[in-house]
Amino acid sequence: MVELISMKCPNCKADIEVKEGINFCYCTYCGTKILVHDDSVHTENINITHNDISAVERDRLKYQHENAQNTSKNNLIETGMMYGLLVLMFIVILLLNLFG
Repeated sequence: MVELISMKCPNCKADIEVKEGINFCYCTYCGTKILVHDDSVHTENINITHNDISAVERDRLKYQHENAQNTSKNNLIETGMMYGLLVLMFIVILLLNLFG
């Protein structure tokens, strides 16, 4: 299981989570490159272009989209199982009434 380290972006103070063992990441809110070493956080003064932020935002949106799709699939499966159970219960009640 992957452990996540919770921290705040040193630049914009947004809450972020980083996978344990990662040496650096980018803040998904302001795009600051954050260096993570020995449980301490450092920022690196770099020029972040709009394309860099767009790539981070695109990855974040892709992750959100994939999670939303998985949630929708799980909801459909649960709904289908519920309807299947209701149909089965109806058949059992019908058979009990016919032969009981």
